[in-house]
Amino acid sequence: MRSLTAGLVFGVFAMATAAAGESQCYGSVANGRIEHAVRLRVSGANSSAYSALGVATGRTYVHSRVAAVMADSYAALDFEAIAEHLYALHRAAAAHGIGIAKVIIDPPFLPRLFATRRGAYLKQHLSFMKRSAWVRHDEHYHVDFALPCKAL
Repeated sequence: MRSLTAGLVFGVFAMATAAAGESQCYGSVANGRIEHAVRLRVSGANSSAYSALGVATGRTYVHSRVAAVMADSYAALDFEAIAEHLYALHRAAAAHGIGIAKVIIDPPFLPRLFATRRGAYLKQHLSFMKRSAWVRHDEHYHVDFALPCKAL
């Protein structure tokens, strides 16, 4: 099963590269340099670089301590962040007098989403697409709002 646990994989990568020595930065963001920078993964389970040009020009290197911070934060979120976001969207939509018609996320992720702190609430109040969509949804999710529209 594919998973949204990029933080765990990323954490292993960060630990392996940290052995090469801690990074040292000099100067500022606008006028500086870094030694022993760590390259973030270009792609993997649940992650990909933001642009091929960014990768080609070296924009995916960070300080080794920044890489460790990123790995720890992703490991702490896992599916909890998605669940909190969906919960907050549902509550805000209700406050604005509208609803959420459907959430589209890769179906194999649903058990992990429902295992979060907000899982029972989400299962009770939101409708999730039961089958896989025609386009991949293993790296993002969609929320269709229930909003009355006028006819064309």
